[in-house]
Amino acid sequence: IAFDEQSASIDILQGDVLVANDLYATYCNGERVVSSREYTHRSFAQSSVNDVFGAGKVFSVVYTAEGLPTLTHSFYLYPAFDYILTDFTLQGEGEVASNYMAPVNVDALQPIDGDNNALRMLFVPFDNDCWIRYASHPAQFNSLTSYEVTAMFNNDTRNGIVVGSVEHDNWKSAITVTCDTLNNTFASMRCYGGVADSLT
Repeated sequence: IAFDEQSASIDILQGDVLVANDLYATYCNGERVVSSREYTHRSFAQSSVNDVFGAGKVFSVVYTAEGLPTLTHSFYLYPAFDYILTDFTLQGEGEVASNYMAPVNVDALQPIDGDNNALRMLFVPFDNDCWIRYASHPAQFNSLTSYEVTAMFNNDTRNGIVVGSVEHDNWKSAITVTCDTLNNTFASMRCYGGVADSLT
């Protein structure tokens, strides 16, 4: 993980390969969607963790601003695994309530190796209430929402990334991806808790 305090941008890398750049968090505060980019002050902290996933490091960015709850965006890295976990918390004076929290927002996704015509996204239904099946969609849609988890991948090279929720209790989670349909590439992504639509 790389953090630029000046621009408040967070980059995720695997070795030297950039997986996601300018990742940020968003949440609903009343009727308004607030972004971590709006905060005026931020600081970076590092600590150790030993939990059910094993021993690792936690890298946290703490955002503060006048009139907004403190936002702590944490990233958990474990040397034994090639994935990263993330979450964020909100803390303020009085009651802090939200019905939408997105720890992963990326406005410009990194290209996946291989022919763009082979790019696909896995659609996972929330459950079988609507009699909807799992499906693999070519990257030719304007916007597609998968529930709990998705994979964006090249069907020829099998390179790609998996994004989803590891756990949840009361909220339903989803991943919404947009495409650049002119170039058959993935454009943006957000992974969030608080989805409520006709399929959930």
